[in-house]
Amino acid sequence: MTVFTVNPGASIQDAINGAEACDTIRIEAGTFAGFVVANTVQEPEPIPRLRIIGAGIGKTIIDGKVTPVTTNGILIPSGADQTTIECLTIQNFSDGDGLFINSNANIIHQVESKDNGANITTGDGFEIDGDRNLVLKCVGSDNEDEGFEINGNNNYIIACKAFGNDNEGFESDDGTHTLYFKCLAEGNGSEGFDIGGFDLLLCNKAVDNEEDGIGLDGEGVLVFENTVCKNGGIGIEAIADSVIYGNGIFGNSDAGVELDPDDNGTNVVNNHVIRNKTDGIRLESDPPTRSLFPRLRNKLNLINRGTGASNNLIDNNIVKENESDGILLQADTTGNCVRSNCAFNNIGNDIQANAPADMTNTFDENKCENSDPDNLCEDCYEVMTVITVKDGESIQEAINGAEACDTIRVEAGTFGGVVVADLTDPMNPIAIPRLRIIGAGIGKTVIDGTVTPFTIDGISIPSESDQTTIECLTVQNFSEGDGLLIESKANIIRHVESKVNGDDGFDINGERNLVIKCVASGNQDHGVDADGGNNNYIIACQAIDNVNNGFESDGGTHTLYFNCLAKGNEGEGFDTGDFDVLLCNQAIENGADGMDLDDGDGVFVFDNVCCENGAEGIDVRSDDIVVYGNHVCGNGGAGIEIDSNDNRNNVVRNFVKGNKEDGIQLESDPEIEIGSSNNLIDNNTVKENGEENDGTGILLTNFTQGNCVRSNCAFDNVGNDIQADGDAADNNTFDENKCGNSDPDGLCEDC
Repeated sequence: MTVFTVNPGASIQDAINGAEACDTIRIEAGTFAGFVVANTVQEPEPIPRLRIIGAGIGKTIIDGKVTPVTTNGILIPSGADQTTIECLTIQNFSDGDGLFINSNANIIHQVESKDNGANITTGDGFEIDGDRNLVLKCVGSDNEDEGFEINGNNNYIIACKAFGNDNEGFESDDGTHTLYFKCLAEGNGSEGFDIGGFDLLLCNKAVDNEEDGIGLDGEGVLVFENTVCKNGGIGIEAIADSVIYGNGIFGNSDAGVELDPDDNGTNVVNNHVIRNKTDGIRLESDPPTRSLFPRLRNKLNLINRGTGASNNLIDNNIVKENESDGILLQADTTGNCVRSNCAFNNIGNDIQANAPADMTNTFDENKCENSDPDNLCEDCYEVMTVITVKDGESIQEAINGAEACDTIRVEAGTFGGVVVADLTDPMNPIAIPRLRIIGAGIGKTVIDGTVTPFTIDGISIPSESDQTTIECLTVQNFSEGDGLLIESKANIIRHVESKVNGDDGFDINGERNLVIKCVASGNQDHGVDADGGNNNYIIACQAIDNVNNGFESDGGTHTLYFNCLAKGNEGEGFDTGDFDVLLCNQAIENGADGMDLDDGDGVFVFDNVCCENGAEGIDVRSDDIVVYGNHVCGNGGAGIEIDSNDNRNNVVRNFVKGNKEDGIQLESDPEIEIGSSNNLIDNNTVKENGEENDGTGILLTNFTQGNCVRSNCAFDNVGNDIQADGDAADNNTFDENKCGNSDPDGLCEDC
């Protein structure tokens, strides 16, 4: 190992020029010049897996006023992958960015970047042009441009703060699939968050920014449980094909939520929209363009219409005390469903539909005090259809008589299976989008496979029946099929139980579906199977005692699992696909692995609990994965295992305790002499593992190479705390590990 210490007055760049992959550079408190994570003696040569640690924010300072002056404070160039930068401040780089990342899979932790870009208009606190970077507990403040600018894909921005920047707090509109979790954007000169395609925004705050709180510039975004208040523009400016669910939107200077004229297919559901300075929720339209042949159009009786937001769901929102209308639909909006909202005490009308929007959209079960026209509130049914199905009646017959945006309320009772389509002519089913089916509650409204007419699946949502809502019911006993089969897009499945079915509880083959607070139990295959679609969101769901896996998505990509529980399933708890995000879940007492990352590169596994599973806690069987901050305990195999062909994974800050075999195991295939390589095993606590076969705390088998094992705390394991078989001790780096014993000797600190 090599650990460099840089004292005040010395050069960080000189230390980097003498370093190699996996080395550590510790910087004492003081003020230093900027640097590049590369050997710059001759042709710059990037150094991967380097670690640079300061003494703390405000103590170790990288300052643009210190010579030699660099354009950017810290540059991580292409090829310097898996760099770790921690515990320092970057400031006063007037001609560039504080920290510029042009590589992949880096970890930036507790870094402050401020007062950069004074001489230009494009100086960011953090500019991220690479992929799969984790930026955690960092601060970007008072920069000339953005606090954080993310131009790459699949980056993870967690518990970061952006405040006082001249432009946006966080910007990712040139990237895709950025995760923002528990971040704060406050007091920035433009938008709080400026968002790209398929980004995930979970539990963030956008407060007191000069323009919009959250502006969506890319389609397919999930905006979930954020707080957006007191911004100078719109609270959330939406875009097409997005989900805006469960947010608190208060006191913004323009509308709370706005959908522009070309925004279609967005679900705005379960939000609190209160005391905004204009409308609460506004769906906009553009006026018709001037006709070149008005007399001919009149003669042919053609209507020259404008364009407006269309086919959106505005559902179950609380909209009150806004200073103009509560919910406004401008004239040329069409096909929108405005239903079950609670709108009151707004200064204008609680619901306003400018003609002909009152006739081209659906208004259903809204509780409000006044509307224009005056038939849009509850008990005024001229423009809505609510169908009630009683015990003994047919849900399918109700669906056959329904249209887009209608609501079917199913009372307590037991019913046969349904297809969300008009089956009047079974040979030519007609899809019905934006239908809502609501039961009386789990265990009260029961869709049962033993009731005639028999169907293969309990509830089937076919292609093109998009934006269907299914709520508050149980699906059971469909012995030949799935409980709920989804083959369309952007559906909302909420408070649904699916149990004792012959295949999956939930089978999701479409895209951008939100499945929230559902339960799958006792099914003969998977509890929730999302391997047929992309960008699906599985939130606060439970998969219990299923015959195969609890949650399965290894045939899909970019599935989000957030706050889910997999317990007692005979297979894996979670079996993931490419670029899935597993955030704050629990995998407990499953028969095989807690989390099996076998069919997906680029998975992000953060702050999960994986305990008491029959095999590995977390089985890493792909490349480019981040396993960070998880609690992995009491599993029947290894706590965390990286298989022989799996490379470039970051396993950092996990707590690994009491697993029956090794705590963390890096495997190899001796027959072909290949082992896992170029992984980071960093800052993990690994203790009391190895009850069976005298297992090791951290084991690197022969033929593993290029791995960095550093700053781990390994103790009280049954076998060695750290063991490197064969040539593994020479072909990997061991650095600053605190442990009681190792094989060979010398792998622990001070040994």
